[in-house]
Amino acid sequence: MKFRRFLSVVFFSLTAASAVADVMPASSDESEVKGESRASQPPTDAAPTPPAEKPDENCTLGEIAVLKMHTELSGLVTVPVTIDGVEGRWMVDTGNVTSMVSDTFATREGLRRLKTSGGTFLGGIATTEVAIARSVDFAGQHIYKPPLFIVPESIADNDTLGILSPDILRHFDVDFDFAAGQMHLFSPQHCPGKVVYWTNGGYARIPISMDEEGHPTAAIDLDGKELTAIIDTGSQNSVMPLDLAKRLFHIGAKDTALKSLGVKLVNGTKPMVAYRYPFKQLTLGAIQVGNPDITIVEESGLGDQTPQLVLGIETLRQLHLYIAYREGAMYVTPAEAR
Repeated sequence: MKFRRFLSVVFFSLTAASAVADVMPASSDESEVKGESRASQPPTDAAPTPPAEKPDENCTLGEIAVLKMHTELSGLVTVPVTIDGVEGRWMVDTGNVTSMVSDTFATREGLRRLKTSGGTFLGGIATTEVAIARSVDFAGQHIYKPPLFIVPESIADNDTLGILSPDILRHFDVDFDFAAGQMHLFSPQHCPGKVVYWTNGGYARIPISMDEEGHPTAAIDLDGKELTAIIDTGSQNSVMPLDLAKRLFHIGAKDTALKSLGVKLVNGTKPMVAYRYPFKQLTLGAIQVGNPDITIVEESGLGDQTPQLVLGIETLRQLHLYIAYREGAMYVTPAEAR
């Protein structure tokens, strides 16, 4: 599956993932899972266990794995993951909260299912089930009985097995080298600020935090206006709400610079009235992206959790992006920096 038809899980309310593992022993007959209102913390027994070595006195990064990133037709990126002995491509989604598996794969492999209070994707598409795999193997790490929300087939196709999200990714430092088509995983035990290994040139260190739903956010500048942006490799497009764009950038009803795109399938999920505006510069720290392509849509199509800006893969692939979850920072250079 390419998962092209949803705007990541930026607009998806997870409610049960943090409690799943505690209520699903092999002998349990429970058919419903109930959890807390936030799901940013994965269950203890589902967490991978990367090496916990301390950084050496020379501050050398501890590399755990290098994975080849495959770019799908949608522009989204996937990496190899093995679930219950079956290897396949999983989409890497920093804007999600909890990792997910396709309905087709869960059915074919006979994965145990549990009902949850679930959540809703962009477009009002609900997911109400969790699949229980025996194990997920990722970058040499064995994750035992992880709970995986099931992606409905109405928003999926047949090329990708699942979605790899921060419930697993945050146990590593994750380095996206889009220019080389590689994702590097490093131990989070490093000397603060000593991670930019790929260039001797300039870089930006940008603090990141998690919003109420568990999505990673950072402060960025767009044409002189500071915005809070979700860093979302699982979104094809960068997206901004129309009312916010009008208010911040003084876009009037008769402003000819605001171009209607008509009804557009935003990030492949829901047809929405969309617009384009000629933004000049997006800045992350000292790193600049010229003429950023941002799709402007009406909030009514976005759902209840409307961010100021979603930075999607079409923007992020212009950068070399190193996310240090434990440090609460990301390091950024232009993609071609060496």
